[in-house]
Amino acid sequence: MSVTTTCCFTGHRGIDPAALAPLVAREIARAASRGYTRFISGMAVGFDLLCARVVLKYKDTGAPVTLECALPCEGQTRFWGSRERALYDAVLGRADKVTVLSPMYTPSCMALRNRYMVDASSLVIARTDGRRSGGTFQTLEYARSLGREIIFIE
Repeated sequence: MSVTTTCCFTGHRGIDPAALAPLVAREIARAASRGYTRFISGMAVGFDLLCARVVLKYKDTGAPVTLECALPCEGQTRFWGSRERALYDAVLGRADKVTVLSPMYTPSCMALRNRYMVDASSLVIARTDGRRSGGTFQTLEYARSLGREIIFIE
């Protein structure tokens, strides 16, 4: 798949899925109307998982899009609650592609996953709370350094 037709997601965990889902759906539809057909989610709790679910819902309408789940490591859900794990498993079971970046957790596996997604994409859809630290901030800084287009969902 081409970088020019690939979009990835990055965002924080503390979100209101009911409030954000329509905004995410609008941006995914806009991206698709611009020729984006491949969407990559890092599958973290919160924004990543919401975006993956919205891509699948959009795909259910017959839209010609695919979902790739980029997992930082095997056992990503090891410390998650049962509700989040069930959502994760449901999405993973419907993904068109699953990429595992590390066979086990390492201190750098999350950053490796984030760089993989940005390297593969020309568009990043993001939700941030303004923090200037952490994985979402680092992912956005990396995307900016590569000149990637970033759309913020407020």
